[in-house]
Amino acid sequence: NTGGIVRFSDIFTAQPFNNTLITMTLKGQELIDLLANQWEAGKTCNGVQVSQGLRYTVDERRPPAERLVPGTVMLNGKPIDPAADIRVTVNNFMAEGGDGFVILKNGRQRDTGPTDVEALERHIKAHSPISAPAMDRVVRLR
Repeated sequence: NTGGIVRFSDIFTAQPFNNTLITMTLKGQELIDLLANQWEAGKTCNGVQVSQGLRYTVDERRPPAERLVPGTVMLNGKPIDPAADIRVTVNNFMAEGGDGFVILKNGRQRDTGPTDVEALERHIKAHSPISAPAMDRVVRLR
């Protein structure tokens, strides 16, 4: 415990791979498919971490391919338009299909950003004091 102080070593512990962030454009349906496919066999991460403004419902009682509840994916309170262009940011490992997220290989208009460590450090400095975000972005039915 560092008494509320976040050190660089803490940031690096949270983001130990020093991946580059890639911002890309996906169609709304590609984003929905990405969220729906995160429980497929072969995925090694603990789920896609969603940004503020993105919300959806998961029914964990259903088989993996059916867990995303249809019609629940919302961006800023509005249903995702399957045809709309949506900008997303992921690390370069995922952008190239890592952890089985091959949908991200379809991303267009790719822009390379800072490393995940640099981005997190900048965010903490810009928003200090910082607190954990609300845990209501993903509704889980069990």
